[in-house]
Amino acid sequence: MENGFDLLHNDMLADIARCLDLEHPEKENVESCFFIARNYWTRLQSLVRLRGFENDGDEIRFYRKVKPNFASHIEYFSLLAEGLMFVPPWVPLPEDLQGKIEESAWRRTWQESVNDFWRQEEIRGNRFYRKNQALLDYCASGCNEHDQEYFLPRNIAVSTLSLRRSHNRDTELFTPYEEILTTWHAYKMYSQHIKRRVNEPVSS
Repeated sequence: MENGFDLLHNDMLADIARCLDLEHPEKENVESCFFIARNYWTRLQSLVRLRGFENDGDEIRFYRKVKPNFASHIEYFSLLAEGLMFVPPWVPLPEDLQGKIEESAWRRTWQESVNDFWRQEEIRGNRFYRKNQALLDYCASGCNEHDQEYFLPRNIAVSTLSLRRSHNRDTELFTPYEEILTTWHAYKMYSQHIKRRVNEPVSS
C-alpha cells in the first residue's frame, strides 16, 4: 500500500491484535474488532477525500489493493460474529440419559457437531469463489489489462445502494468488483480461522 495508507493499515492490525488479546469473551472481542475495522475504514475515506488520486494508476491501486485490505476486516469480523452466534452451544447431558450414555461420548458428539458446523461455514467461501472465479483468478494472476474496467468507478455502472455491503452504502468510494475482491479476502481469513477451530478442543 502506498501514500501513507500502509501506516494506517499497520495501526489497524495492531489495534485488532491488542483487542483479540483482551481477556474478554470471544464474541465481545470480535464485535469490538468489527468496530475497530469500521472506524479505520472511515479514517481511510477521510484521507482519500483529502488527498484525492494523483492519476488513474493511483486510483486503481486503491480499489484493487488498498481498500480491500481495510474493508475485508469489516466483513471478516462480521462473518466470524455470525458464526459464533450460531455454532452449536454446549448442552449438558440430560438427567434421563445419565447412566445410559457416557459423558465422554456425549461430549464427542457435541464436538463433532461443532466441527460439522465450521466445515459447512467453509463451504460458503467455496461457493463464493466459484461464483466469482473469473475476477478472483484475474486478480490473483497479477494481470492488469482489465483494471480500468474493473477498478475505475467512472467506467462502471454502479449498483444500487440496497445491493451493497453495509460499509459501502454511505460512500462514493466503491466499485462492485472491489467489493467482490474485498469479500473474498474476508472469506480467506475466515477459512484460516475455521481451520484452527476444527478439532480444536472446545470448552463447555
